[in-house]
Amino acid sequence: MSGLKPADIDGIATAGETPVTVAQYLGLTPKWVDGTAVGGCSFMIHVRHAAAAIASGLCETVLITHGESGRSASGAPAMSWRRRAAPASLTAPTLPSPQAGEG
Repeated sequence: MSGLKPADIDGIATAGETPVTVAQYLGLTPKWVDGTAVGGCSFMIHVRHAAAAIASGLCETVLITHGESGRSASGAPAMSWRRRAAPASLTAPTLPSPQAGEG
């Protein structure tokens, strides 16, 4: 345990759900929020943004949330990704078509 209480958290960063919704659900009252959502690296960006917010004095303790379903198979039966064949574009090189007139 970190020893933190909800009242200690004055910043929150999350992607997907809005930071305000997460804060309300957890009973937090943040002074600073970040809802940057740019794909799989959103949470790494949140760490950088949180460090800047703390260094700027905007907040002192930031909760960064992260959750995933794994292997982009949200809602699929467990381990089903192993039974699926990868698209040909991911398993074989694709060469450009010759331009008309080349040869």
